[in-house]
Amino acid sequence: MLTTSNARPRPAGEKTWMPAGLRLLRPGQWTKSLLVLAAPFAGGVLSRDDVATRAVIAMVAFTLVAGAVYAANDVVDAESDRLHPAKRLRPVASGRISPRAALSVCAVCAVSGLALSAVLGWPTAAVVAGYAL
Repeated sequence: MLTTSNARPRPAGEKTWMPAGLRLLRPGQWTKSLLVLAAPFAGGVLSRDDVATRAVIAMVAFTLVAGAVYAANDVVDAESDRLHPAKRLRPVASGRISPRAALSVCAVCAVSGLALSAVLGWPTAAVVAGYAL
């Protein structure tokens, strides 16, 4: 495992192999993005034309924007999270990621997710942007 000289030790009780930057985006929550596939699946159109491709693109866009929201939330809530027995292990609250780095990740994910959703047209971009807000 590669480490940097300024890497902080893992807080006691943190039991994950996942790098802090990825944990910031809360991959455990990504399964919610599968709901994007629910409507075309239920409508029986997932196998038509490019519906599956467009649905997967929308799912990835939503996942990126959701990750941006999680990162921003962690910066805003860092002080109170430090006092919580489980949330204190989050990357920003534990000090493994600086607020500035978390906001950089937030910006990259938000811009990427919104740009990707715009590829699908303004209605999709509007829904994804609405979630971000």
